[in-house]
Amino acid sequence: MQRIEHISKELGKHQIGAFLTTKGPNLQYITGFTGGEGIVLVFDNQKAVLMVDGRYTYQAKTQSFPNIEVLEYQPKNLWETIGSYLKDTDAIGLEAEARLNLYFKLKEHYPQKEWKMVPDFFDLIRAVKDENELECIKKAASIANQAYLNMLQYVKPGVSELELSALIEYEMKKLGGQKVSFEVIVASGHRSAMPHGVASEKKIETGDLITFDFGVFYQGYASDTTRTISLGQPKDAEALKVYQTVLDAQKKSIDGLREGILCSQADEIPRNHIEEKGYGAFFKHSTGHGIGLEIHELPRISYDCKMELKTGMVVTIEPGIYLDERFGVRIEDSLIITKDGCINLTPIEKDELMIL
Repeated sequence: MQRIEHISKELGKHQIGAFLTTKGPNLQYITGFTGGEGIVLVFDNQKAVLMVDGRYTYQAKTQSFPNIEVLEYQPKNLWETIGSYLKDTDAIGLEAEARLNLYFKLKEHYPQKEWKMVPDFFDLIRAVKDENELECIKKAASIANQAYLNMLQYVKPGVSELELSALIEYEMKKLGGQKVSFEVIVASGHRSAMPHGVASEKKIETGDLITFDFGVFYQGYASDTTRTISLGQPKDAEALKVYQTVLDAQKKSIDGLREGILCSQADEIPRNHIEEKGYGAFFKHSTGHGIGLEIHELPRISYDCKMELKTGMVVTIEPGIYLDERFGVRIEDSLIITKDGCINLTPIEKDELMIL
């Protein structure tokens, strides 16, 4: 399989003979197993072993790719089992975020081995998606898009943010989504000034701006979309100006996306526009992030990320303006990077503030 071949080549670049990972998304990427608990050893000779306890043996054997060795280990023999596979390997890579207790156990049982922290090893590999991954992300986005549109009919005065959040989640699952990518954000009125204003008991009022941020997993891959709308004419006279500012900033950033530009450049474009319009202090987060097996993964679309965008990466572009105690506006799309531009996976209407 191409993934194992690619991983094996990357091991050589870091002068390690194997890599040990316990991180759920990496387990799925390497083996196809979605159980979330297990240990994978992948070697520079294109061999990969998935170790699971008895709870996951059947699932692992059913889901794993054909070239993956699946081994059921007994907890009391775990360290002996790992050691049997590493007897001919001197240097083994670990994720920088590996659990500290795991690291110390490995050092204790195999003191003669070199355990090398390799930051972002799998994150960098996973940043560029293959065709199957892209199809899963497209499907996740399509499900979420339709669920959002289905939910809009229920946006009325007196309905709570929690009710609308539950409706989006219900619609996404009804359409085939596995689980939400993150806790659905429904933030209305003054609460829309909170970038992460997860749904509350607040009732929707006429004149409220409402920000919806939502996504779903499909076959392990996430989607992410944000739209801001208004129930009736906005109470705040500045709302239309702010909305247009965010929209123009987002469009400029999207228009600049293509293979080869730096993530920091993609962040700078909308930030400069928002600053020129006098709202620079109210854009309180980075412009976007990668999505895939995790809702937040590389690349980061931020001022300090010098990674080049590559064909096959999937990123969000989500500028926002947040005026405390008044309202906020964020518009977000998920996009596949191509050689000459990008493909928008979330083409829900946004060209003017939607007023219900």
